[in-house]
Amino acid sequence: MENEDTLHRCVTEFMLDTCRYTKASDCALFDCLFRCTSVSLVDDYELFCSGSFAEFYVKPMLRCVGDIDIMASFKGCLAIPAGHTPPIELPAHFEHSVTLYEVIDSHQPGYVYLKPSCILRKTVNGRYESSHLTTTTENIRAPRYLLRHTDKRETLDAINLFPKVMKMNTQNSTLHDIASLATHAHGPAIQRQIECKSAQELAHCGIPQHFIPYVYKYISFFNLDLVKCVRCPLWPPQAADWPSRLRYHGWPNQTTIDKIVNNGCDLVGAVHTRCRQDEWMNNHHWRLSFSRAEVTLLNSWTPVQQIVYHMLRFVLKREVLSKTDDSDHGLPTLTISNYHIKTLMLWECEQKPQSWWSAKSSLIKLCSSLLHKRSDWVDDKHCQNYFISNCNLLDCVDDASPRICYDLRRLADLSFLLRWFIQNYIHESAQCCPDNVSSLFLDICSSEKLKRAIHSVVDWKLSTLSEEIYDEYSMSEMMIVTDFLKFRANTTRIQILMKELQHFDLRIYNYVSTMCTYSRYSSTVQTRGV
Repeated sequence: MENEDTLHRCVTEFMLDTCRYTKASDCALFDCLFRCTSVSLVDDYELFCSGSFAEFYVKPMLRCVGDIDIMASFKGCLAIPAGHTPPIELPAHFEHSVTLYEVIDSHQPGYVYLKPSCILRKTVNGRYESSHLTTTTENIRAPRYLLRHTDKRETLDAINLFPKVMKMNTQNSTLHDIASLATHAHGPAIQRQIECKSAQELAHCGIPQHFIPYVYKYISFFNLDLVKCVRCPLWPPQAADWPSRLRYHGWPNQTTIDKIVNNGCDLVGAVHTRCRQDEWMNNHHWRLSFSRAEVTLLNSWTPVQQIVYHMLRFVLKREVLSKTDDSDHGLPTLTISNYHIKTLMLWECEQKPQSWWSAKSSLIKLCSSLLHKRSDWVDDKHCQNYFISNCNLLDCVDDASPRICYDLRRLADLSFLLRWFIQNYIHESAQCCPDNVSSLFLDICSSEKLKRAIHSVVDWKLSTLSEEIYDEYSMSEMMIVTDFLKFRANTTRIQILMKELQHFDLRIYNYVSTMCTYSRYSSTVQTRGV
């Protein structure tokens, strides 16, 4: 095909026109429902969504979100940097008795120890008083024993729901009839993966053909990574220079910086790569987590920045991450993780002017530039943590870096990357369309034919937008009604549901409130035998 400039414009327009912007409404809904359906967790933990599910507000034709990441901070303990005065006020969700830990810096940047400091007890006036513990530096103890009482099975089965609404459409099939469930530990996370059966197998289970897409969508909604953590409400001294460093292009702005700093960070039970052979370190190392800050920052990105981030993750997953095997010691996953792609984007959003991210630019050229920089980082074996200036995320790279650099530079070549996205992204997106649209890509021998085919995909996408939004709202309604039907006899559960819905969407709150009223009326009628 001739005229690469036309092709660049085709890809850019395709991405801009087919990505829908939602401002993370799915995340808000899931965050609400997860707390409602996980009472055993809600009693002990503050739950919040993190990761790509909370960070992305664009919805491209090809999925950009993997598992749903949930962080759970224990309500019975709190951490503050060493030397700070114990707090006298805490958010309402904390328990009446809270163990306070001091954050002690370790010899590995970004990793710390936790030293028991005192017990905070809530008084009648709502404030906390502290009573000190007798400890020494030698007997530092990480509070993991406090986090283990909720075991893996209880944590994940608490949300293993199969809606009665769906059963009415599936001839009473259960979740185990249509999918397999697996849970396993992955670092500090507990992962739950639900693998749905094929469409043919679902049909054999008695599920109507038109209902199969809803089954896939519902099942995929509950693939989870759950990470338990300790809350630190103060900004850590290890990242002291982040709020005040010089930013020439005004991103992030001061309001966003203040919000992030005031929200502090979290501590995750994870050991540094270099210390994994040390048994004591494995039990006492904690990593500073800035997941809350990252959600705030990524939600402040422009649509172009979000789309470029999605494109980078997509191409690297297909061409690099998919070729990485944990058992292949010659190619460590550390050098090419999604977190390093996010770190690259955060630095570039801060260091590049907004004009660089213009919608008039070629998105392929933006991706190419970022892939070149990513390759340079791997070559130099240096990727500076966005928040902690002395933390190098690539300090454990081995001799595999030349191979990774080669793969990255091959991808960064403009002509190669352009054709890769046309062949692997746009063509795959077209398979979601009806045959009369997808068939247009069978014979693409000129840029004009490609342009017409792309316009057909965009037109189809726009014509089905209202149906797509309706399906999403139907899914939301189904999940909420499911929770109500399953637990309407549980007063505590229903109270939690109503409280969460009141903060989420008053229209849905009024809808469920009406169902509650009707349910109570029906129960009264049945009891009286009317």
